[in-house]
Amino acid sequence: MPDGAPETECEFVVAELEENRQLVLHSTRHLPPSWRRDHGAWIDWSWAFVLRDLGDGRTRFVFRSRLRAGPWWVAAAFWALIIPADVVMAQQMLRGVAVRAERTTDADVAAVRSARAVTTPGSPRSSR
Repeated sequence: MPDGAPETECEFVVAELEENRQLVLHSTRHLPPSWRRDHGAWIDWSWAFVLRDLGDGRTRFVFRSRLRAGPWWVAAAFWALIIPADVVMAQQMLRGVAVRAERTTDADVAAVRSARAVTTPGSPRSSR
């Protein structure tokens, strides 16, 4: 999954995907290609987006980021520059998710459940 202009060669790979549960993205490419080629720089970075059912009609959205990098100057640059920018980006993203989630009404949830019941094989309301 591209994460920048084509010349940056930055991309994520979907490491795990479980519908309505989790998405884990992984990258070893979020460095300038010349750093990787000329200096042996490396990065191992993942983002995890997890939905946890709290059992009372509520869901917790967990967002985690993990990073390892080398040599030391690459790790230092990421911790000093990229991580603070990533924190700001993550806060904005989570606010946007919260706004969308809180906009969902009981009628929206009922419509989704009704649609699933109609199309779920073996359901009494299934049209199959």
